[in-house]
Amino acid sequence: MTLVKSLRLLSVVLGGAAICAVVGTTVFGDVRPGSNTAPAVPLPTTVAKFDANKVIDELAQTKFSNKPVLAYKNPAGELIFAWQVKPVLAAASARPRDVLVLVDTSASQAGDPLKQAALVVEALGMKLGANDRLDIWTLNTNNADFTRSLTKGFKAPSDKIINESVLRLGNVEYAAGSVDLKAGLEAALKSFDRKAGRQQIVLFLGDGESTSGTPITEKIRVELGNQLVEQNTQFFAVPLGLKVSAENLHGLTMLTGGSVIRAKENLASTTGSNNFTKRLLDAFDVPVLKAEKTTFGIAGVELLPNRLPPLRADRSTLVLGKLTAPVANLSMKVEGTVGENKVTVDLAERLPDASRDHFFLNAMLDQWRSAGSKDAPVILSADRALAMAGEQFRLFRDEFVELGFKAISVDRFDHAEKLFSAASKIDPQFSDAVAGTKVVAQLRSGEITKDMLKNRVNQNETKGRAIHATQQPATPAPGATPAPAPPVAPPALGGVARAQASRAAADQEARAIVEETLKQVRVLKSTDPDRALEDLKRQRETVLLNSDLSDDVRRRLTSDLESSMRDIQVQGAEIKRRLSAERDRISVARFRLNDFDRIQSQEELTKARVDGFRRLMSEARYELAYQEAQFMAQER
Repeated sequence: MTLVKSLRLLSVVLGGAAICAVVGTTVFGDVRPGSNTAPAVPLPTTVAKFDANKVIDELAQTKFSNKPVLAYKNPAGELIFAWQVKPVLAAASARPRDVLVLVDTSASQAGDPLKQAALVVEALGMKLGANDRLDIWTLNTNNADFTRSLTKGFKAPSDKIINESVLRLGNVEYAAGSVDLKAGLEAALKSFDRKAGRQQIVLFLGDGESTSGTPITEKIRVELGNQLVEQNTQFFAVPLGLKVSAENLHGLTMLTGGSVIRAKENLASTTGSNNFTKRLLDAFDVPVLKAEKTTFGIAGVELLPNRLPPLRADRSTLVLGKLTAPVANLSMKVEGTVGENKVTVDLAERLPDASRDHFFLNAMLDQWRSAGSKDAPVILSADRALAMAGEQFRLFRDEFVELGFKAISVDRFDHAEKLFSAASKIDPQFSDAVAGTKVVAQLRSGEITKDMLKNRVNQNETKGRAIHATQQPATPAPGATPAPAPPVAPPALGGVARAQASRAAADQEARAIVEETLKQVRVLKSTDPDRALEDLKRQRETVLLNSDLSDDVRRRLTSDLESSMRDIQVQGAEIKRRLSAERDRISVARFRLNDFDRIQSQEELTKARVDGFRRLMSEARYELAYQEAQFMAQER
């Protein structure tokens, strides 16, 4: 047993409460409390064919999707809550639309992305109503020659200039340069005439990167969002390209009550085009509550963000808060408008009991407090933001503890103390961090040494495994009637605790191995998805066959591995296609470079022969000059 493994086992022994519990929190997937659950069902050896779009929709669901409120009590006794605010709104009356399409024509859109954009615009133009209007823009650098309206303003979908602009996008416009998103959005907004009774929409097609002009910081993004809201304009986005700026696309849609619509269908087919356009128009029609005044039901409560963004009826918006005293329910009254109608919406949810598993809420609140703009909402839907934050902070916490034990193994007690302290700031009640801090203090004081730790842990592990072995029932002979088991005196509490500590140590070690595998797979899948999938399969089989693991941990680790496997199976085809396209581009580039070198060499040879011909003519050596001209003609 390595020293690091021994120290981790000792931390369980010293942790007290951790002796009888599995350490750690599962963020993705379901949590099923209790130890009397059914054993894990063996997984099939073959993977069944599945619908990729269905899997994508399932992966969008998180463990928090059906939990409107989470709560956590910090060591100071303060209650921190996360409220997924999702109003129930009646469908707004249909309004004619003014849709301004911004097509990213930067170099990152070369090839398929720009073609996809043209297909989106063409499909949208065919499905808009007779009273709707469309304005098609190219978005590039802050220059009127590159960022401009192809349709010269809003036109009816049936206007011939719409078809001409679509053809121009597909056949004339090309991807080059970079985008100034701030300048382009501000210029495009001037095109809206702000007529009453019309829905104003900006539909962005591209990757959201803005590398020209003013950098898009959080402050700039909030200012752009506020400009759009003041002009009653929603920002929608269709991500296109290999690298997408989630901060800009999701941030602007969340700030304005818009949405990100991914093109999952084959837009070149009639069915795919119709299905995508229906999803897009349905997203346009979702009622949105533009909050003008918000009143929280409990006075003196700290709430973030300071101001609610427009609230969509199909998406939850995250609100974090802190209570100094427990309450039974959370309530909020939001006054604002839905379309052209004034409304007042009363929201209420029961406040559940605080859970230690939600330790990440404390870190999220601290992070939001220190943000540059407290008006900025979380850029993702509330359930996905909570799942991502929970997983990230769990990984940070576990990594700090792991590095702390490694620091102890090389006698860097000062580093170990800082690492355990960092883990405790994330999760003040994490037993491994508390136990690690205690180990450092004992080593510094000389109360224990590393050799003493090794001996103590080895003895505990040996005794624990011996107790576990004696508790296994003997297998009766075939056909024999099993004899009734004699009454066994219950083992001493210390032995049970050591056995449980041994199992907890095996659980922790397996969890660390799985997390390392997942970390390596996240890097590997971008270059070799097949090998990444095989690594996950092997690790899953190892977890399933490990008899030392508790059933709960085995199910959790298996669920994490299978979730990553589904992710790779969904993304693998696109990754392979991208890698193949990159190889093809490199091959074409090499061919062109070789062709260029060949042409350059030929031109240099021709130049040398022309110089020789001129020299011979100037020397009146006409016969030799004639021969040189014949050679040049033959080479051509």
